[in-house]
Amino acid sequence: MLGQQDKIAPDARFEPLGDHLTFIEQIEEGIARYKTRLEHISDKRLRRSVMVSIKREQTRRLAEIKRLIIAVRKHTDLGEWFDLALSVPAVGERTALVLLIRMPELGQITREQAASLAGLAPFVHQSGK
Repeated sequence: MLGQQDKIAPDARFEPLGDHLTFIEQIEEGIARYKTRLEHISDKRLRRSVMVSIKREQTRRLAEIKRLIIAVRKHTDLGEWFDLALSVPAVGERTALVLLIRMPELGQITREQAASLAGLAPFVHQSGK
């Protein structure tokens, strides 16, 4: 396991994969904005228009996820890691992609380090004595 001082050298393959994942996240943010808009529209024509936009973006999101999975599977080791993540109950393709791309250190660090990296480690933040 890696010590606190050790660093894992960056893998150049993750930059384009990360960019693609960011694009998917931006599509998801757009879908959320459309849904919020929908909450404040009562006109049927406008609601239909927003619903069409939501459906279009959901279709686009699924297509981009499929493209990203294809890009991951072009690398045998990343494809194997992806399949391993998918084998965990309740972990789907989207979550497996995030774990693989945003936390490539998994499998090389302790679970405590992984929790800290994910922002899940319990740290006490106190001021004063």
